[in-house]
Amino acid sequence: MKPLSLALCAMFTCVSFSFATDPACDVAQSKIELVIQETQKALKADDLNNARYHTYKAMNTVQLLDEDMKSCDCVYAQEQFKEGDRLLKNATRTSNLHSSKILLERALEALTFGAKSLQEHESHGPHYSDKVLAMNTASSQDSLGKPVVRKQPQGKQLEEKVAGTLDNFRDSLQKVVNTVPKKEAQAFVKKIYENCQQQLLKPNLSEAKKYYHLKTKEIAWSALADLEKLED
Repeated sequence: MKPLSLALCAMFTCVSFSFATDPACDVAQSKIELVIQETQKALKADDLNNARYHTYKAMNTVQLLDEDMKSCDCVYAQEQFKEGDRLLKNATRTSNLHSSKILLERALEALTFGAKSLQEHESHGPHYSDKVLAMNTASSQDSLGKPVVRKQPQGKQLEEKVAGTLDNFRDSLQKVVNTVPKKEAQAFVKKIYENCQQQLLKPNLSEAKKYYHLKTKEIAWSALADLEKLED
């Protein structure tokens, strides 16, 4: 497995030993562990068909997370899991193993980042889902006051949270620039750049996703500029 993938494995090991206080979050953590395991197996695959087999298994499990995440109410983790699912789907559509593994690494980053966000969400202490609040609003407000709404990362905090993921993505693209034939690399990086443009056009993007896609677009543009300097 590549060094980047090993680093993500180590990061997830720390997350998987945390204890969830909410049953829905506990179930979500169990499922995301299976998703990450299948993604790791796909990264270890020696051929494209085997990589796709494990990627599809990961996709089937990540799609079961929706209901658990709605109950768990960790929006930031949910966004990362959706991003991971999107990247897994794209990995199954590539025509070669190398391109597939680049996308799988990005998916593993998003999934692991989401798992860590979920663990941090649980460590903040007891929280209430919308259903619980609807049933117990009067008593909870009498004894605890107004429900506390968790703020999603903003500004420097957001940049710091995403920085590691972006650094890994930058390193992955640099590997493409250095090792993949120029025309193939240009086509691959251009798809990433265009996808970022499409994502940024979507209305109601969260600040986290907007920042992530904006910086990813910048990194892809820089990689295209590097490729342009290479001889055919």
